[in-house]
Amino acid sequence: MQTMILQFTESANYPDEGRMNGVAYDTAWVGRVKDSYGSPLFPQCINWLVENQKADGSWGSCVNHIQDRILSTLVSILALSETDKPRYASQIRRGESYIWDHVD
Repeated sequence: MQTMILQFTESANYPDEGRMNGVAYDTAWVGRVKDSYGSPLFPQCINWLVENQKADGSWGSCVNHIQDRILSTLVSILALSETDKPRYASQIRRGESYIWDHVD
């Protein structure tokens, strides 16, 4: 699986082969992949999550679909927590607040 992810990542870096916009849910799952030392294999995914958290604390699509926002926020919190919980405590707290504010 790691080889397949690396091949996809390398092919995405070539402009002639097309590019995709970031999607929080998928980016967070890929960000959870670790190398043999336990470090993120794709740290750029973690950086993307930090840079693309919404003002309300959530992650997800530009269109505010609550199911997308909840699922994307949960997996983003998970990815950041598994990577370095103290370092990303602020983002995690904001995400958790969003979840508690939007789950009945």
